[in-house]
Amino acid sequence: MTRLTKAFQKVLRDLPYPSEWPAPCPKWTRRKTIACMLEQGLIEEPQPGFYRRTVAGHAAWKAFCQGE
Repeated sequence: MTRLTKAFQKVLRDLPYPSEWPAPCPKWTRRKTIACMLEQGLIEEPQPGFYRRTVAGHAAWKAFCQGE
């Protein structure tokens, strides 16, 4: 399981579920964070500039929320 940094937590919180339409990347997000999350498979980019959680990213987000 991937440990979620504060930046990852914020991105996953703000992006839509895997079954929803993708949304633009939050403006405050660094490109390096997005690239790292794409590489780890936590988010996907179905259209240029639009992102959403993957199933793995959603599972990591749910596990984080339950651990609070």
